[in-house]
Amino acid sequence: MSEEPQETVRRSRRMRRQDAPAGAAQNAQPQNAQGPQTRGGPRRGMPAGAPAQGHAPGLTGSEAATTRRARLGAPDPAAVAMTPTPRKRRLRLERQVDNRTPFTRLRGRSAALWLALDASAVLVLLALLVIGFEPTYGTAWLWVTVLGGGVLGMLLGWLSWKFRLGPGAVSLGAVAGWFLFGGILAMPSTLQFGVVPTLRTLRGLVTGPVTAWKGMLTLEPPIGETWNLLTVPLLLAVLVGLGAMLISLRSHRPALAWLPGAAAFGAAWALGTQVTRWPVWVAIATVAVILLWTSQRRRVLRETLVRQRRRMHPITLLIGAVVLGLVAAGTWLVAPRLQSEQARFTARSLVASPLDLQRYPSPLQTFRGSHSLHDADVMFTVSGLPEGAVVRLATMDTYNGLTYNVTNSNSPVPGPAFTRIGARVAPLYEGSEAEVVVTINQQTGVWLPTVGQTTSVVFGGPRAVLLADTFYYNRGSGTALTTSGLQPGDQYSMKVVIPQQPSEEQIRAANAGNYELSEAEGIPDLLREQALGWTEGATTKGEAALQLVTMLRTGYYSNGQDEQTPSLSGHSSDRLRTLLVNPLEMVGDEEQYAVTMALMARSLSIPARVVHGYQVPEGGSGEVRGRDVRAWPELFLSGLGWVRFDPTPDHDRVLTTKEDPSPPRPRPHVDNPPPPPKRPEKLPNDNNLPANTGERPITPPSIDWRRVGTWAAITLVPLLTLVGPVVLILGLKARRRSHRKNAPEVANRVAGAWSELVDKARDLGQSPTPTATRSEQAESMVLSFPAMITQADPINLAKRADTMVFSPEQVVDEQAAAYWTTMKEAEKGVRKSVGWRRWATSRLSVRSFRRYR
Repeated sequence: MSEEPQETVRRSRRMRRQDAPAGAAQNAQPQNAQGPQTRGGPRRGMPAGAPAQGHAPGLTGSEAATTRRARLGAPDPAAVAMTPTPRKRRLRLERQVDNRTPFTRLRGRSAALWLALDASAVLVLLALLVIGFEPTYGTAWLWVTVLGGGVLGMLLGWLSWKFRLGPGAVSLGAVAGWFLFGGILAMPSTLQFGVVPTLRTLRGLVTGPVTAWKGMLTLEPPIGETWNLLTVPLLLAVLVGLGAMLISLRSHRPALAWLPGAAAFGAAWALGTQVTRWPVWVAIATVAVILLWTSQRRRVLRETLVRQRRRMHPITLLIGAVVLGLVAAGTWLVAPRLQSEQARFTARSLVASPLDLQRYPSPLQTFRGSHSLHDADVMFTVSGLPEGAVVRLATMDTYNGLTYNVTNSNSPVPGPAFTRIGARVAPLYEGSEAEVVVTINQQTGVWLPTVGQTTSVVFGGPRAVLLADTFYYNRGSGTALTTSGLQPGDQYSMKVVIPQQPSEEQIRAANAGNYELSEAEGIPDLLREQALGWTEGATTKGEAALQLVTMLRTGYYSNGQDEQTPSLSGHSSDRLRTLLVNPLEMVGDEEQYAVTMALMARSLSIPARVVHGYQVPEGGSGEVRGRDVRAWPELFLSGLGWVRFDPTPDHDRVLTTKEDPSPPRPRPHVDNPPPPPKRPEKLPNDNNLPANTGERPITPPSIDWRRVGTWAAITLVPLLTLVGPVVLILGLKARRRSHRKNAPEVANRVAGAWSELVDKARDLGQSPTPTATRSEQAESMVLSFPAMITQADPINLAKRADTMVFSPEQVVDEQAAAYWTTMKEAEKGVRKSVGWRRWATSRLSVRSFRRYR
């Protein structure tokens, strides 16, 4: 090649690098070192490397065209192609930072399948949650409560994604849904007409999330729909639905949406009873749902990342099913061997009963008063009892030498004996069922008349709510009490199970059962010796008990009333010693005979207790008076349970005074003493004038603080719950704006004004790139909020901010104030670019408080 063509090529390359726009060299076609080529090669008659006709010497065709356009002032097509349009600018910004969640990238059928999978998985986990709570509540309405709460939570989560709601708006929506649907789902019995909430409904919904946890742990299961205790599973269900949807729709880790359901399921097991329902199968189902849900989410995320949809091979499904089957079979085989013989530990075991029985005196201390004070008074009326049944007032199981009293430890189940019960109590033994209605008249105190084994109680009358909230029951002894006390007019109905009294042959063949009782103290030695003597020759404990009954019934009856043999009341060790000092002349009533037989049985290693109750009129219905009071011992025999005995002699068996057959001895004559002086006559009325005590001072009415506190809780708690988050968010934003506007450095005030505008955009869901300059952020905001340009040019504002912030000259206060005024106009443009609803919700958004990710 000659030197001239080579020089021409070098000169053309230099000119192309100088004249071509940025990036044109990449798009330009490579040129041959020999010059332009035609389809068949070089033109005829032209030497290789010669310039084309009409071109400048040493320039190719494209270079000559570029030179002509520059000479004429025409735009370069390559430069025009490289100028970014608004659409390309938006795409470029999206490619720089793509903060969209995986669900937001889906469209159409894929998004619908995503939501359907989430809803199905959440509902299955909630169904397993119902199974976990079922032994505690034991009511079918639990399904409505949990599933309805889950649907409510999922709906709130979807709305928060749909309208881009912040935490404040979501919290307000959750509180509103709680009060709108909480009564129907958790407290249906307190509603009027089935839908209208009452004052009791609102009070229960306000206090339920705080106090229902303790009530659920202290009531004896199944608790049913008692007061507001269903708010516990309702709250968990709402949190599960809301949390699962927020994680699935609004987070970058949707595969963790199962965490709220698993946490709620663990809470149900921790707060439940010692009896579980299908624990192995429920655990297997929970793990299976979590694995399937997580694997499906990961598959969708992987397909979204590579933008290629893959069909699941049947072999993959078969392998997964086989693995799940093997894991389930292994768990089912290993679980029984891993179960402990001890009772399952739950939070219920840590909660102590709030009931203190030490402040209540022994019910047996008022036994003699029923005869002397209320002999003819109607204590209560009863209906629905079978023939021969008795009413139980209290069961005493501990003796201290002075009195037989009720304790809080006599129970066949672990934990406190006296507990609050729910809708139903499982009976401990079989018997005839009955429904008994009791209406209180003169019966007072805390002890509630019951019959047999009570399985449910429903209170009526004006004090029904108070009695239900203060009702405690002992399953082991059948004793019930209300800490609010009984008053005339109280009414309640009970469903009871009355055990069948065993025959004498069954009792004689039975031995003592095993039942732990507190050790009896202060038993007289005379009583122990007498018990051993009377039961000598007995082959079984049941036979010994019958012999004790026979010997005690040889005594005499007297309750110390007029025209009866004198008989002291009480059942202390001294009184029992007096009863037995002469076995041929034992005198007493049910109080002494029942306690004596119970302590004799205890000395013979037979579990025994004393029951204070009433005898029911013939027919099982009618008025029960004070004279019908009774007391009897109960002995625990193997195979028979607690058996009632009657060691008291018949009431007509009284001790008669013996006549002395010896003649009377003469006594010496003694003069009668003088008569006592007469009492002075009553003083005249003038000396007994009534004292003028003056007018009685007017007592100011007392303030019912309980009612004041109730109304304050009902009004202030919802108000604080609704308004508190709003005030907090608005206050924090106002504080941040004030700090920026009043910064010590004037340049920082200008930078703070621009940051305030950026935070407005972030709260509206348009986050400018954190690494971009202010001008680039302004371009992004112009694309997102077109109306800004009509109020204030954000690009000009960005340049002004850069000038004042980075300028070496000092910025004065007037410049910063003017910049803040212009920034307000830009904010008006932002507000015009969006709807009023979106602008209002952005005021409660907390996106601007988060860090850039």
